[in-house]
Amino acid sequence: MNVIDQYAYMSRLNPLSPFLKCLTAAAAMAACLGFNRWLLSLFIIVSMGCITVLLGGVPWKTYIRLLLAPTVFLLLAVLPIVIDVTKTPANLLSVPFFSRYISLSRQSVYMGAALAAKAMGCVSCLYFLSLSTPVFEIVQVLERLRCPRLLTELMLLVYRFIMIMMDTCRSMSTAADARLGYMTRKTWMKTTAMIAGSLFLKSYKKSSAMYDAMEARCYDGRLEFLNEPKSVTAAHAAAAAGYTALLICIGAVLMVRG
Repeated sequence: MNVIDQYAYMSRLNPLSPFLKCLTAAAAMAACLGFNRWLLSLFIIVSMGCITVLLGGVPWKTYIRLLLAPTVFLLLAVLPIVIDVTKTPANLLSVPFFSRYISLSRQSVYMGAALAAKAMGCVSCLYFLSLSTPVFEIVQVLERLRCPRLLTELMLLVYRFIMIMMDTCRSMSTAADARLGYMTRKTWMKTTAMIAGSLFLKSYKKSSAMYDAMEARCYDGRLEFLNEPKSVTAAHAAAAAGYTALLICIGAVLMVRG
């Protein structure tokens, strides 16, 4: 089981209604994208992190570690926006490069920072949802919203197959480490190549075994889950509405101030 699934089931926010959590995450993402203000994005990053860590019970070290992966990809995506090749020197930093300059301007830095803050704000909303709500409950919410069942079942199966591949890779890496497969750089490269070469085959075999197990349990192309009903209480609805209203107020004030 993936670490995200583990914390989703153990979260103190798990007893809350999944529909309310999905609605709150969607409203925060809409505010982050709609108002397009980096201060609001920073507020969403901090507030969603506090809700996930303090209210949900996710260890802050685990939360920071989970944020590192999208942060690396985000930095790689922002670099082409921040760094530019110009004919004239920029107002912040310029490095001569043949007949041109590798430039760093205040405007490009601001645009890159605003884009990074907006993207991380959306990521924090998704982490809040995924670390507090099991994936099958999210699928059930999508089905209640009339999302095509074929799409939701494909999403669930793809998610499960990804988890199988990650679990297979983790098991193979642990076995290789126990056999001193990462002692030197040469053995590390050889072990990594061997794992990469056999990962797909082993994952495919496990996926086939999982499908056979589903058919043995009368799988007919329709996934069913046993779940306990989670009603929306007045206190939880008021908290979600208050948080959404706070985001709208902050965004409106920032829009007025320009």
